[in-house]
Amino acid sequence: MRSALDPQYMTQTLRSTIVEIDPLLALQEVRPVTDAVSAIEAPRHFNTDLITAFALGALLLAITGIYAVMAFSVSQRTQEIAIRMTLGAHRAGIAKLVLVSGVRLTLLGCGPRCSWLVSPLSTGQLLSVRRQRN
Repeated sequence: MRSALDPQYMTQTLRSTIVEIDPLLALQEVRPVTDAVSAIEAPRHFNTDLITAFALGALLLAITGIYAVMAFSVSQRTQEIAIRMTLGAHRAGIAKLVLVSGVRLTLLGCGPRCSWLVSPLSTGQLLSVRRQRN
């Protein structure tokens, strides 16, 4: 039943109306549709929240790892950076040097993990798989 009234009020009105019509007829589970839908969707929301929490944890670990690699790389090159600055290098050039080396290290670290994507493309296996499906 649709109504613009409060669900609690409608439940009481529905029960009293049913009792007037037939006192032996029992309404056991009367609840708003929003409650029924939320009860059905609750496991999906829990799973989504759990996956989101794990994804945020993985993102935090990845950011921490990238920061640690960058900090280690810069700490290993402090003398080189100092010499470059002494010879007149600008901060923008030093920042570019650090970022380029960081991107290089990141790509090097991602390389083995992305090889499953690149290897079929480079060997032509992807095309042969598509031909077999057709």
